[in-house]
Amino acid sequence: MKKMILLLVAAAGAVLQTAAQTIVVDKRGSVAGESETVREKFDDAWLEVRYDYRAVSDTLSMGSDSTRMTFGVDRNEDAMNLLVGRHSSYFYSYTQHLYDSTFNANRMKMFNADGSISVQNFGKKGQNWKLYKNYPEGKLTFTDKIVGTFYLTEEEFAPQEWEILDGTDTVVGYPCQQARCSFRGRDWVAWFTPEIPVSEGPWKFNGLPGMIMKVSDTAGHYLFEAVGVRRVETPMSFPREQYMKVPRKRYWQTYRNYCVDPIGFLNANSGGRITIKSNSASDELFKPKELKYDFLERDYKK
Repeated sequence: MKKMILLLVAAAGAVLQTAAQTIVVDKRGSVAGESETVREKFDDAWLEVRYDYRAVSDTLSMGSDSTRMTFGVDRNEDAMNLLVGRHSSYFYSYTQHLYDSTFNANRMKMFNADGSISVQNFGKKGQNWKLYKNYPEGKLTFTDKIVGTFYLTEEEFAPQEWEILDGTDTVVGYPCQQARCSFRGRDWVAWFTPEIPVSEGPWKFNGLPGMIMKVSDTAGHYLFEAVGVRRVETPMSFPREQYMKVPRKRYWQTYRNYCVDPIGFLNANSGGRITIKSNSASDELFKPKELKYDFLERDYKK
């Protein structure tokens, strides 16, 4: 442990260095798994933290005990990666990275000799969104893809207003201290470790005197928990897609419209018209519905 801490402290010192970065435009595969996409390198990662991500997808079935994550109800799970560079960071789904990599490596096998397409199993999908802190400098950039359209939101890169508490815990061998904050419509409790002296964390969380190893909302709907830490030497790059840049709240409103009524969303945004032949299965699958959960950020309703 001490050796690991010394390595991390030494690497943390490198974060304070501001060496000029070379911009690289290429068409190679990326950390996040996309291939044949023009990308720009913006930093080199020296630290990787892997998180378990869990989200309850039916909060109405949680019962009266809403102070803890209830895993007996339907939930979403994912493996998320945080890459920390010299002056920025990148947070993405490792599950989706594996899916994209498998798809890119095998997509030509989908086509049969007669030109037909065979169904292939490329594994489990994960979160499609990606998050870049302090890229561009002073900004927090969020990207997602909804039905073929790449969305981008940009906001000021700023820490949450944390209150450090007396509670302690241990996460993957690192002693942690407790903190709490309110952020975008949820109250959050975090556990951070000063033994990794980097003011970073999963998703949009940052601003504590150490790496955030675990954080969950007090309603028990969302949880990020570190399961591994390691040194890496990995370039980080940003895909240059044709993004639709929208305000943050507009993105969440758009995503909600898609989740509630995907067919209506497609008809309103594709320029075509999609109709579903009526039967009991399609009626249930494609009719508009109310969500049984809410998103990480809840202030988009205001």
